[in-house]
Amino acid sequence: MIYTVTFNPAIDLFLDTDLNVGKLNRVRKEEYFVGGKGLNVSQVLQNLGDESIATGFVGGFTGEYIRKELAKIGIESQLIECVGNTRINVKVQSGDEPTEINLNGVMVKEEQFAELKEYLKNKLEKDDYLVISGNSARGLNETHFGELCALANDKGAFLVLDTNENYLQKLLCHKPLMIKPNIHELSGVLKKEITTDEELEKAMKQLHEDGIRYVVVSAGSKGAYLYNGKFHYVKAFKGKVINTIGAGDSMVAAFVHARKMGFEDEELLRYCVAAGSATSFSEGLCTQEEINGLLNNN
Repeated sequence: MIYTVTFNPAIDLFLDTDLNVGKLNRVRKEEYFVGGKGLNVSQVLQNLGDESIATGFVGGFTGEYIRKELAKIGIESQLIECVGNTRINVKVQSGDEPTEINLNGVMVKEEQFAELKEYLKNKLEKDDYLVISGNSARGLNETHFGELCALANDKGAFLVLDTNENYLQKLLCHKPLMIKPNIHELSGVLKKEITTDEELEKAMKQLHEDGIRYVVVSAGSKGAYLYNGKFHYVKAFKGKVINTIGAGDSMVAAFVHARKMGFEDEELLRYCVAAGSATSFSEGLCTQEEINGLLNNN
């Protein structure tokens, strides 16, 4: 089984309008999406035909909306109720650059984190996947991330980790199966600027030798890199970028799916890049059909 962890889920509200600060603004289009990095991973996995159980913390009427939406598309969830409302992240598309307003989300108490940890302790089995994505919620910090990483290792589960550079630096000691920083984040983790492919390969090789089997580095419009004993690079696919939110999460989901399917490294990386590109070229998260369309026409 695949378990995803989202400490601070969200409802992403997209608004298309001509934004005039200080005046009444009417929207041309509004859309609501279940968001949060781990929940995005679960949704893409669902689109690819893989079951997962989405875990994390929610609260209030917005948390109930997320539960119902996940159930509607057939994703099982174990979302623990906390004080406050699950955050709403507002993305206002006006002109070329969107304006984003992100709320804080719920406050998680120690007993609520202990409930999640106990659930995973009872559920995780050898060769399951535990995907921990995104940043923390109020009341939690990297120590709580570390406890779940250690639990995955104790259970013999595959740990996939996608979080900010400050947390990632402190969690590498748990030797996750896979990490997916971008080049800027990788520079922060290693505390040295990476500007060339040679420097990048050396940095990724170092992490691999330190126990990270798959080091995947996303490079936006350039594509992505993978190191697993050998250095691989795949260019980004061509298309019109509509929305990059969830592109990285799509790559993470694609990695898990492709590895479960036994893809070789070069094919695996190409599949991941296709998934990230497909999400960038659509208003929602990528589907298998969209990924196949890119793979078959490029």
